[in-house]
Amino acid sequence: MANTPPTNTGGIHRLGTSRAGDGSSQELLVSNFVSGYDTEQPPSQLGIAVHSASEGFYYSTDGKVTWLQMNSGHLGEGFLLLGPDVAIKFDTTAVSEGDHRVGYFIWDGSDGYSSGSLISKANFSGFGGSFNTLSSG
Repeated sequence: MANTPPTNTGGIHRLGTSRAGDGSSQELLVSNFVSGYDTEQPPSQLGIAVHSASEGFYYSTDGKVTWLQMNSGHLGEGFLLLGPDVAIKFDTTAVSEGDHRVGYFIWDGSDGYSSGSLISKANFSGFGGSFNTLSSG
């Protein structure tokens, strides 16, 4: 059976209602962030492939012990893969007012890459299989 790419039916998803500079942060697991997608797999098996991120967005692969910036400069070169058990957050303490977004594709992990990996855009052969074709932010 062929792997059907996941589809993004929800459009833009928000981490919460925080405003820049209000000192708050919103965090949740990637599996909760992608819930509601029309896919062949449950949210507990879906991740995201981040292709762009503005300031204030972080992720943790170690149970929220260490938070890493999503926009640490590497996204121009590739996609950051974050699995369902990765925590993500928007931290308002160090950002200015404005439009803060994360650009991503839904990723089902069937391609063998590990969560937390960076895959090169130069080696990316197109969509299908483990990625959807609709970017959201």
